[in-house]
Amino acid sequence: MKRLFTILLILLVGCVQVKMELDSGERTVVPENPKYISEVWLTAEGFDIDQVTIIKGEVVVVHIRDQDVNGHYLAMNGHRISDKQLMFGEEVEVGFDNEGTYKIIDETSKAELMVEVE
Repeated sequence: MKRLFTILLILLVGCVQVKMELDSGERTVVPENPKYISEVWLTAEGFDIDQVTIIKGEVVVVHIRDQDVNGHYLAMNGHRISDKQLMFGEEVEVGFDNEGTYKIIDETSKAELMVEVE
């Protein structure tokens, strides 16, 4: 019984320490795959969020979630991200290798997504 109590106490202390690290806002967990993904959804009304902040080397995935539009064309810095029209259920990955502020524009809805890369 004493051994079980000791094990539970060790687990509890470890959980409290992990929670304290998470509450501090620091990114202490290193994913097995270094490519981190931020997901954004796009409908005829626009993106589900206005801005996303990521770290250099990470990826933003834009999911198309409307059936009423004949597709979406996404552009960034005046260039199309995809050669084809993106339809319902499709997605596109946008990678960012350099720090800075980027604007992804949906040419269909004229919606904008600001991407801040740190």
